[in-house]
Amino acid sequence: SSPDWCPPSSRSLIMHKASRDEGVPDHSEALLRPGAQYDEEYLDYEKWLETTGVTRFSWVVVLVCGIGNCVDAVELLSLSYILPEITGTFPEWVEGSLSAAVFLGMLLGGILGGSVCDSHGRRPILMASMAMNAIFTILFGMMTNAYLLIFLRFLTGFGVGSGIPVTFTLASEMVPSGFRGAAVSIVASFWCLGSLLVATMAWLIIPLHGWHTFAVVCAVPALTCAILVFFLLHESPRYLLSHNKTREAELVIEKIQKFNGRGGASIKLKPFTGTEDASDENLIKQVSQLLCPPLRWRFSFLSAIWIGICFGWYGLVLWIPTLLKQYGTKLCWEPEDEKTCLYQSSLVVASASIPGNILTVLCVDFLGRNRLLAGSMICSSLLAVLASVVHGGFEVGVIFCVFNGVSVVGWNVLDVLSTEMFPTLLRGTAMGILTGLGRVSAAVAQLVFGMAGGGGAMVMSAALLGIAAFSSCFLPELSQVALADAPASV
Repeated sequence: SSPDWCPPSSRSLIMHKASRDEGVPDHSEALLRPGAQYDEEYLDYEKWLETTGVTRFSWVVVLVCGIGNCVDAVELLSLSYILPEITGTFPEWVEGSLSAAVFLGMLLGGILGGSVCDSHGRRPILMASMAMNAIFTILFGMMTNAYLLIFLRFLTGFGVGSGIPVTFTLASEMVPSGFRGAAVSIVASFWCLGSLLVATMAWLIIPLHGWHTFAVVCAVPALTCAILVFFLLHESPRYLLSHNKTREAELVIEKIQKFNGRGGASIKLKPFTGTEDASDENLIKQVSQLLCPPLRWRFSFLSAIWIGICFGWYGLVLWIPTLLKQYGTKLCWEPEDEKTCLYQSSLVVASASIPGNILTVLCVDFLGRNRLLAGSMICSSLLAVLASVVHGGFEVGVIFCVFNGVSVVGWNVLDVLSTEMFPTLLRGTAMGILTGLGRVSAAVAQLVFGMAGGGGAMVMSAALLGIAAFSSCFLPELSQVALADAPASV
């Protein structure tokens, strides 16, 4: 039974307010009658996606959203190269405050950005978030005051955090169902590209020009993404249809067809059924729908997976370098130079995830989401146990690299699942809250693993990754299945 505060399961949840655009007839009542159909001249959006297939514009969407996810990696990892440079320049509390500021900004940004993109559109939020990150990253690189640095780092985190739910949501809504898993996986794979990019930039820039110049250059990916969104991307037609903006959706599709060289006759779309105008909904109403049937169990199991994978993964990633240091092993080819070794180690670890990224893209629509996610988490859990019993720096280093290659499959599939398990009206909100839970779990892992240490930390990682694998078994398999657009249609 549903709690009293759940939205009523009534006709208002499954009725679609027909488009008020001039020239588009009201078919919402007709569609509630069995056997009712539109005239053939009206096009179903999902059918249009399947008929059109993977086009030039599909790849543009994947590329731009991928760059947006690349910005996430640059934002998170750039600080790890800046902190060693400011050691001794500022009081010790500044370093911890900078890390905390980024985390808090990304946490709040993800939740608010996801909610707003469900009520006000995908494109404007993605463009604003990337522009915000770029502007405040540049200002961060120009400042020397500790308090301003911390405040600006919070704003850069808020910017990129609010854009991450949109990148995956937008990519999932603008490609055919058969390509959706691969498309979102490619977007997720750009995180690996971002980690390689930021390590290379740090290696080339910091020794010669200092961290200020490096920080300013780190704004380039976000600025590039904002410009590309402005000139190349359109609002998601699925979002527009779910908010009764049928005429706007038709115009967007006409522009997309023209971009693909298939312009011509005007498009008439069937308005969505099963949706209600959610433009006036706030975060509280959106969360209440996620916690009520029919979404409650999906949200609960995905929350468990996000908490498990973030806690287990970050715990292991934080502890393995400690083991390597104990054994005197370094994952670099110039171990005598501490800073150079830092850059090289980052390149080695990031490169180890490339095979896993490729595997996900090739197999996620073929083998299925749940199978890949469960397999990745089980293998990651076993590797965590293995890391706790081996003795030797070389062995630990190999396990670390294999762990990154295997676990990235789970990360990418989780991004796919988190977008397609929820309807269009709540997709961004759900993704924002889930990523927020993951960031909190990662922060808790840093505290817990710092106190646990040794084999206990490894076993704890294995247990949490195992819980993530177990939870994935309770989610429906949605490969090749069209996205839902309202809670009642899930």
